[in-house]
Amino acid sequence: MNFFRTNKIIIWILSAMLIITLSALGTIIFRNKCKRVTEQEAQGCGMRCNLLTEELGLSETQAKTIDGIRAMHRKATMATADSLRFRRSELVTELGREIPDTLRLHDLSRKIGDLQARLVDQTIDQYLRIRNECTPEQQEKLSSLYYELMGCCPAGEGKQMLEQCRGMR
Repeated sequence: MNFFRTNKIIIWILSAMLIITLSALGTIIFRNKCKRVTEQEAQGCGMRCNLLTEELGLSETQAKTIDGIRAMHRKATMATADSLRFRRSELVTELGREIPDTLRLHDLSRKIGDLQARLVDQTIDQYLRIRNECTPEQQEKLSSLYYELMGCCPAGEGKQMLEQCRGMR
């Protein structure tokens, strides 16, 4: 009986090792296949992936300059966005207390408003820098894009709504 018991344990150990090995092999194959697809998409896409490049018809020089502007903007707004998230978290935490401190709530509200205003100011700065790199025709298209991105179109979504929204300007 000891012989069968020992064999049973060995079979379970070998089965577990087989499952672990197959899982590892499957993971390796999956990661390699996904990595190749991602690399191919990135190589095939190139500059065409950029919304501004496509919509505005930017030259390669303009695209590089604007990518630099956008990278600086991302870096600047990340700190502001993180602060904004933190303040909103504090606000919700304070609201969740049994007896919220209304003075603290109003203070947090003002701080959130200031941070939101800073984000809008940073977006304005980015827009103006990008606009300076564009031709007059591109500036008009850029203005339309920002009009839509900033949520100024009350018409909603869809191609017909988009045309309606552009006509409102």
